[in-house]
Amino acid sequence: MLIEPNLTYERIVMRKQIASILLRGVFFAILLGAPNIFASVITGKVIDAQTKQPIPGCNVFIEEERRIGSATDLDGNFRIQDLPPGNWTVSASAIGYGKVSQNVDISDDDAGYTLNFSLYPKALQGDEVVVTATRQSRVIRDLPVRAEIVKRDEIRLKGAFDLYQALEGQPGIRVEQQCSDCNFSMLRLQGLEGGYSLVLLDGQPIFSGLAEVYGLQQIMSANIEQIEIIKGAGSALYGAGALSGIVNIKSREPGPIPAFGMGLLAGSNSTYSMNFDGTMRRGDIAVSYALQIDTKAEVDQTGNPDPNYLDEMNFEDGGPDGFTDRVASDNYGAMVKAFLYEPFGEGSKIILTGNALGEFRKGGEIETIEDPFAPGVEHIRTNRYSVRASYIHELTSAGKLESSLTYVNHYRNATNDAAWDRAVMAGVLDEDLKLTDAGRDTLDRIGMMEFRERFFPNPFIAKEKMFLADVMFSRPVFGADIIVGSQYRRGEIEQDINRSEDNDFKSADDIGFFAQVGVYPLGGQMELLLGARIDHHYSVDDLTETDYSITALNPRIAGRYSLSDKITLRASYGSGFRVPYLFAEDLHLCASSPRIYKGADLQPERARSFSFGVDYIKRWNEIGIGVFYTRIDDKVEFIDLSEEETDIPAGFDFAWANVDRATSLEGDFYLRGRPLYWLGYNFNAVYTHAKFAERREPEIADSDRIPRSPAFTANGELVFSANNLDIRTSANFTGSMFIDHVPDEDMENYRLVKTDPFVTFDLGANYRLTNSLQLILNARNVLGYTQPLRDVSDAAFIYAPLIGREIFGGIRIDL
Repeated sequence: MLIEPNLTYERIVMRKQIASILLRGVFFAILLGAPNIFASVITGKVIDAQTKQPIPGCNVFIEEERRIGSATDLDGNFRIQDLPPGNWTVSASAIGYGKVSQNVDISDDDAGYTLNFSLYPKALQGDEVVVTATRQSRVIRDLPVRAEIVKRDEIRLKGAFDLYQALEGQPGIRVEQQCSDCNFSMLRLQGLEGGYSLVLLDGQPIFSGLAEVYGLQQIMSANIEQIEIIKGAGSALYGAGALSGIVNIKSREPGPIPAFGMGLLAGSNSTYSMNFDGTMRRGDIAVSYALQIDTKAEVDQTGNPDPNYLDEMNFEDGGPDGFTDRVASDNYGAMVKAFLYEPFGEGSKIILTGNALGEFRKGGEIETIEDPFAPGVEHIRTNRYSVRASYIHELTSAGKLESSLTYVNHYRNATNDAAWDRAVMAGVLDEDLKLTDAGRDTLDRIGMMEFRERFFPNPFIAKEKMFLADVMFSRPVFGADIIVGSQYRRGEIEQDINRSEDNDFKSADDIGFFAQVGVYPLGGQMELLLGARIDHHYSVDDLTETDYSITALNPRIAGRYSLSDKITLRASYGSGFRVPYLFAEDLHLCASSPRIYKGADLQPERARSFSFGVDYIKRWNEIGIGVFYTRIDDKVEFIDLSEEETDIPAGFDFAWANVDRATSLEGDFYLRGRPLYWLGYNFNAVYTHAKFAERREPEIADSDRIPRSPAFTANGELVFSANNLDIRTSANFTGSMFIDHVPDEDMENYRLVKTDPFVTFDLGANYRLTNSLQLILNARNVLGYTQPLRDVSDAAFIYAPLIGREIFGGIRIDL
């Protein structure tokens, strides 16, 4: 009698346990399609093999069934539930670490397993994965062409607010500003102008000429997961515009478990940044998102405060002069990416992506900066959004199908005093924008309302729409990797030029077909990559009443040969082409709304690139050298029709013309690694010789050198990691370069200036108070170096920093 109650209680507990197991087994058998309802649990912890610290956010997954997995929490712990019986490979992978795998054999009666992982940091870029070089996900060390990457954690430690700052100091890349009134920026590869490099967003060429004008500062760092850089002509894969190289910006993808992060930064010159990012997943649906909001006040630290400096031609920096060195700006960037896994069977995936950005910037004379049409003032407002739908289906042995549709809408509203040109040319206002006698007579005759309608300025408005469709199929055939694909892009731009009757509408259609074959004559020791693309471009310009049509064929060949597991040789040849597209801005021509003639006889610019490189990797260190040569034929430049006698119809200010040839020879050297778990280093040096075939000014000896292209640049970086502290310090050397200087916009005063070399230093530190909270401190241009020569009358005369030391501090929270 005394024993019976206890037996009854034990039976009740047992029945509850059995019922619980049965219910869970049935539920997950339905969810996973598992034939066996009795499933096991794998738990464990992932740590850094050197520091013994936990690795949060590490993906732990089943190789044979990748939808089954988990991610480590802030303490490095993970839990994979309801794994059916079988022999499984469990892998742990985290950004910045090498993947580690373990095998586990689960039988019907096993309830749980414990697996612990120790991951070693990836000190070498060769272990990272890129997609730009071959349109396939490949490890860098196995690629037949040289590739460089900038990772998310590097961008954060650097304290970069945007793409412009993220690319500063990268070998062979120069990001520069070309206007102190609007901070127009440009990206150079191999010393060649920005129009020769192609910028991709998630592998798509949707970064148009209109977007490039201010786009380097408009792509927020919170949206960037990784930046991939490929030097040399690449039109064989990506079509028009890839003459000197390709920069691909990869946005963040969702992780296996929910995560949320928030960052706040504040610092010098009233600079503030706030960002949010995260990822979530439920079943077969996953979402990642990011939002960043920045605000910056105008800054004036250098200039020509002496009003007579032009009379004396004294361009020594005299300190603040009432004109901006950095414009005031308010901008935001937002991204959301949604994944739907296996909607049409195993291996299928739908990706929906949306991006939006908005920016308002103003610069020029600070006293009147609020007036958009005041002399010496510029206002620019930008709104841009894009949506993309992609479908990917991995067909196992049958290959992989990828397709996407993208739509982009871009709006820009720009104002400055050039909008008064119509009134000045009509004689109703003088050069100082004062009413003339003729203006008074006109005002008395037609009245203020009509006078305002005729002669008062209006914004320069550009509206651009772009539609992109592409499809690609890849499959291994008899040991070779084969890719075929097609891409179609249509662009339209409408420009409202100060309410001109001759508003400009342009459209362009591009269609391309490409193929690529990768073969391995000696197995993994050697790879030979052969490819080609044929493109047809057709554009219509209502203003010039002309259409333009060209067809271009661009081949490519690249090879890799591994002398050993440490030494790799690479060589490549590629070609590229470009035609003047819908929108182009050269020294802010759009501000004065010129009419540019594009004749049907204009030839496309064509590029040929050769490269050779050697890389040596041993343990945690790697060293390499590379040589890159690019030649551009039929180079297109503006011709000022006021100074030329041509057969071009009247009414045009400029014309596109094939005028020259340009070449660039670049040699680079890098040395990087992590000899100790707490110390990483990265050193690179680049020599560039970029020149035109002919002198631009026959009487000036060095006028054949491409302006703003330093002959020598170098960067050195050390990263210290100890316990919860990461410290980054870097030095950037920029050698002499040639730059055009046109004081007071008078070509009679033109001079070609050879600049002095200079060095800047940056410092960054992150301290983790807890696994979820970091303190951030960044200092840019620590020694406060600024450009020693300034000329406010030539806003494009910029070759060095205009702002001295800046210090930023903030926090980062990850949940």
